[in-house]
Amino acid sequence: MKLKPIYNKETQQHEIDGVNFGGHFNEWKLEYVPKTYLKESELSGDEYRKGGSVKIYLNNECVLSEFCRTENMAITLLTKHLHELKCHFEMMGVDLGSWTKDIVGKKVYHAGVPSIVESYCGDGEIILKTEDGKPYEIYAHKKEAIANGEDYDDEWYDKDRVHITDMRIGWFRKSLSSLDKPLTDNK
Repeated sequence: MKLKPIYNKETQQHEIDGVNFGGHFNEWKLEYVPKTYLKESELSGDEYRKGGSVKIYLNNECVLSEFCRTENMAITLLTKHLHELKCHFEMMGVDLGSWTKDIVGKKVYHAGVPSIVESYCGDGEIILKTEDGKPYEIYAHKKEAIANGEDYDDEWYDKDRVHITDMRIGWFRKSLSSLDKPLTDNK
């Protein structure tokens, strides 16, 4: 088990078992894995393509996984997402030991819609569900299908899978915020 540094008020420094701690509080690991893959197509023919993925780990847990084609794009993605993740975890002030469990059930806004975090999927992704069970208005095709009387049988009707750093998520929502639209029964 990894020991956590403790702040000593007398010495005004962090310590582990009386030894000054100057190490990393959060251990970030950045990874780029290039891959060549075969794209098979009857229309345009088969061809080998560049591919790969970038991953960012926080204290040995993957918090981001994304596809990329080149080394330059990998560096760009890693830099961008590392900054976003550091800001997210710093702003949220979360307990890094239990944040994946603590986040479930949290009330948030997603694109301005009162929502609840239904589950944590891994790689920093969560599933959000509208609080009132209506479709997210950001997905016009869902509303259009319903308005046209089409049978819209979709498990994602009132859900969305997004990354925790998605800019459409408003994390600071109080349970009974005056901004929330009152939930009503439309019977």
